Amino acid sequence: MKRDWRFFIWNGSSKKIMKRYKLKNNFKGFKKGTQFYLVVESEFIGIKEFVLRTEDFKIRMAINEKELHKYFVRF
Repeated sequence: MKRDWRFFIWNGSSKKIMKRYKLKNNFKGFKKGTQFYLVVESEFIGIKEFVLRTEDFKIRMAINEKELHKYFVRF
């Protein structure tokens, strides 16, 4: 069985599609329009951090909430 990493198991039974984001402008060496998957959202003492991975899941990037809203758009 081939795995499709765009899906993950939620509560053991249903599937949910991962959130996808696209760059609005060039950012940290990535060109405008590069697509990412949101892998993890975390919050500690009011500070939110997001982990994004490229479409091929080879590169990981951790960003804060301000950078997410400034440089990325969800589609």
